[in-house]
Amino acid sequence: MRQKQSIPLPTGIAGTQGSQQAQELVRNMIYSNGVLKRRPVVDNFDTLGEDNFCRGFGLFRNQETGDEELYGVFGQKFVRITIANPQATKPINAGDILIEEIGTVDDIADVRIVADFARACVMVVGGPAYIFDGSALQEITDPNYLPSVEVAVDDGRFVFCPEDGSPLFFSKLQSASDIQKRFFDAETKPDPNKSCFVRRGLLYALGSRSIEVLDYNPQTDNYRRINSDAQPIGFVSALTEYADSYCFIGQGENGGFEVYLYTTFAEKISNETISELLNREYDERELRNRTATHFIWEGTSIAVFSLPRHTIVFYGTGWAYWQTGVSNEEQGTWRVNDVQYCYGFYWTGDLLTGDLGNLVYDSKEFGEPVEGLIKTFVQLDPSTDFLCHRIYLTGTQGTSPESRVSISVSQTGQTYGPERYLNFGELGDYANEVAIGPPVGTFRRFMGIKLRFYGTNTINVDGITFD
Repeated sequence: MRQKQSIPLPTGIAGTQGSQQAQELVRNMIYSNGVLKRRPVVDNFDTLGEDNFCRGFGLFRNQETGDEELYGVFGQKFVRITIANPQATKPINAGDILIEEIGTVDDIADVRIVADFARACVMVVGGPAYIFDGSALQEITDPNYLPSVEVAVDDGRFVFCPEDGSPLFFSKLQSASDIQKRFFDAETKPDPNKSCFVRRGLLYALGSRSIEVLDYNPQTDNYRRINSDAQPIGFVSALTEYADSYCFIGQGENGGFEVYLYTTFAEKISNETISELLNREYDERELRNRTATHFIWEGTSIAVFSLPRHTIVFYGTGWAYWQTGVSNEEQGTWRVNDVQYCYGFYWTGDLLTGDLGNLVYDSKEFGEPVEGLIKTFVQLDPSTDFLCHRIYLTGTQGTSPESRVSISVSQTGQTYGPERYLNFGELGDYANEVAIGPPVGTFRRFMGIKLRFYGTNTINVDGITFD
């Protein structure tokens, strides 16, 4: 009697162009707790107009109620977004959304919005910056302010990283629009500053070739360096918080591009696949000024990095490609500029239009289907030929009879045979096993497997076996 053999689910994308028979691919899915789940999609329900594309979100605490409120910049409009009678389990309709225009934000570049308990700073990357006190938006006109690329908040002070790479500067504690002269003498490396981040009361100065850790000294009203030596990792772009820290695309001493997560030091989290993608498909010019965002979905911390031709996603155990619509297996981007959690929902903005939405579970996004894809493989001893009778897929779907899966196989890992389509259960079936064969085919040592998921409902993959 033939015995079923388990095929480990891919936890993310793995392998390189030179190792086709050891490649794994995950697209539009998340590996979490031993299961591959379809990613959330954007449910659009309101628009701020065709030319008002999303430039960024931020939160600000209402001084009267103590509740956090959602703010965003769409086009040149700085707006407050609230919900009439919000309930976390209640679907949102367009009529539930209240949008109040607060002021005008010049330029059309991305914005950064950070806030303390009493004020928020709305900074245009490479342009003006504004202070919001809960009622009015005022531009910073202090001559000491320089156009900046990043802003962080540190115990009531807004710290800016200037666009020209010169020393960081910060606002006075009592007046957020009153900028201190640049006497930031804590940094020891001569490399230009590229970004900054505040974590657990410490300020991180991210330079083109180093990372330095700084602390505010109230006696000198300035920052001082606290690490004995700067780490030789250069900042490139795509800074975002992740868990209780931050991650970014950086450049090591050898000049190669990687993704780093700061723990007690900048630790490389890009695997061989992501490293090859960054260094083979992109140059430094294309990687500059890229954006990233972070959110937690069903307990999984997710960092989304938006590159010119790819959206790569890190979720702790691995990496995936996410994309809007259906294209080829790897290239494609997700049309989301920012994700912010507020009022019990994850809010998103479209990169191309003024659409405002939430993240939900569905099979369509911006009117297009979202196609999940998995590539994995079976690899035996080099001299082994084997006949595969069946491939079994175990999973869970919603309550739609239209959910389908296609399976195709490969002897090389490069080209795949015709797809075989299977219905993934009937209406009301929640746990299903589908199979192709017999037979699937005869293979020498290696069998590549590609699974595509379609339908009006989500499909989670619990396991793959073969005999």
